Amino acid sequence: MRLTITEDDEASPPETARYELKRLELIGIARHAAPVAFVIGSHVDRSSVDRTRALTAFEQHALESLRLGHDTVADTTGAGRVVVGAIRATGECVSCHASATSGDLLGAFSYDLERLP
Repeated sequence: MRLTITEDDEASPPETARYELKRLELIGIARHAAPVAFVIGSHVDRSSVDRTRALTAFEQHALESLRLGHDTVADTTGAGRVVVGAIRATGECVSCHASATSGDLLGAFSYDLERLP
């Protein structure tokens, strides 16, 4: 997947950058004692075996920001960008997540975007 992002920095004119999605993982906060990232080898991995990893320091910090109400947290890396985005409960979600109310943080997506030349 490729996307184009306009980066706007007040000190310089907007720059159009192209990125490729390199990694996408779900951060689960409900089923484990501590939040974990679910690692899937590919979009066709249907083994139904839970493979998890501990969160990085950036993901832990981002999760705290999401709990405070932010929707996304991003950082620039040498290769591109790392982003964590909130998954929040809506009216539909609370039918399965009985203890959640609309707007509650249910999890997050963590992904790496590699900047293309």
